[in-house]
Amino acid sequence: MDLTGVTLRDFLWNKRLAGGLNLALRRSRKHDRALLDTLLERLPAARADHVFVTGDFTNLALRPEFTLARRYVQRIADLVGTARVSVIPGNHDAYTEDAVVERRFEEAFAEWIGEGARGEWPYLQLTGSLAIIGCSSAVPTPFPRASGRLGEAQLERLEALLGRDDVRARFRVVLVHHPPVPQHGSELRQLEDRAAFAAVIARAGADLVLHGHDHREVRAELAGPEGRWVPVLGVTSATYRSSHADRRGRFNVYEVDPVARRVASVVSELA
Repeated sequence: MDLTGVTLRDFLWNKRLAGGLNLALRRSRKHDRALLDTLLERLPAARADHVFVTGDFTNLALRPEFTLARRYVQRIADLVGTARVSVIPGNHDAYTEDAVVERRFEEAFAEWIGEGARGEWPYLQLTGSLAIIGCSSAVPTPFPRASGRLGEAQLERLEALLGRDDVRARFRVVLVHHPPVPQHGSELRQLEDRAAFAAVIARAGADLVLHGHDHREVRAELAGPEGRWVPVLGVTSATYRSSHADRRGRFNVYEVDPVARRVASVVSELA
């Protein structure tokens, strides 16, 4: 974590103060940036056509954290190409109102979020056989909440994008930080409007939903139209140290069949 230029005034937000104490006492021992460095060294061997990063990029949404996170995303872009990287924010990237008002996430990652840089979420990226729709469930919440919300306007735009002919002709990947299915732990960490998200998928369909947030491997499904099921896949944090196999830092490689509209395989690369 980089705290260059951070002052005590930056911690006067109640949630950031609590989060800073949690980071110092617990969270910093669980996350190790060296794991991410190791995974990035292995990325070229994966021969990825596209890289998705589903947040969180920061702990406390401080400006130096975004600067450091941008350097890592730029490293990924240098390996695979800027147009082959898509990112979305996590709840920690909207940790406090000041970070949202100052649009710190959008400023740091403008090259990789398309219309999201102008505040138009979800954004759409068409690349080859993929149609990528990046949603933002990141909203500032009071301590101790870590929940997310898409909101009616974003859900309406998501459904409209999923229904476009040029999108339906491709393999449709939807990105959302908070799992759109019930997850472990308290409702304080859930996607608040996950039922409305599921209803959009049931009407409009998708081929794959990718998320973060839960810091563990997740395999679930949402009902799609015409009796189809849409895989919902989550991956643990790339910096997370754990003795539990489903929580260890990794990236996943998804092989998809765009013609059959299915995920053919999932291979995890552990740090």
